[in-house]
Amino acid sequence: MKKEYLIYKLSEEMKEATRIDNELFPKFDVKRGLRNEDGTGVLVGLTKIGNVVGYERIPGGGLKPIPGKLFYRGYDVEDISHAIIKEKRFGFEEVAYLLLSGRLPDKEELASFCELINDNMALEQKTKMNIIELVGNGDSPGGSAKYPVTGFHKVEGDENNQSDQTHDAQK
Repeated sequence: MKKEYLIYKLSEEMKEATRIDNELFPKFDVKRGLRNEDGTGVLVGLTKIGNVVGYERIPGGGLKPIPGKLFYRGYDVEDISHAIIKEKRFGFEEVAYLLLSGRLPDKEELASFCELINDNMALEQKTKMNIIELVGNGDSPGGSAKYPVTGFHKVEGDENNQSDQTHDAQK
């Protein structure tokens, strides 16, 4: 059996096996998505890790639907992502530390945490992360992607390789 056909067949079977009749939602008072019928947010669980806010309380009573906001450990995810983008850093390890410990790390804790993750990462993943880091530090996406590739070419040991000159000419 061809892989493409198997993927299609399984996809269709999963759709059918997981389909729920629309009449059952109101019958059992099950919410669809993260909104009640009046547009207010739905409480889906209790956790200290994440929170989705879908409404504001109106003074004097009542709720006003708002675009959903996601919080990790009390921090607005939008604020975290804006800071990461503004400071041109990755942020994955910092957010992972926040989710695990409940607080943002200081510089020393973040460096140690990054080292711990790196020391326990498979070699292939370390290589991928190093490439991503090198590519991410360039001035332009096209120019920065060329350097790691030419660097790999040099490692191959091709004595006649002109990639150094090509890279220098492109700067």
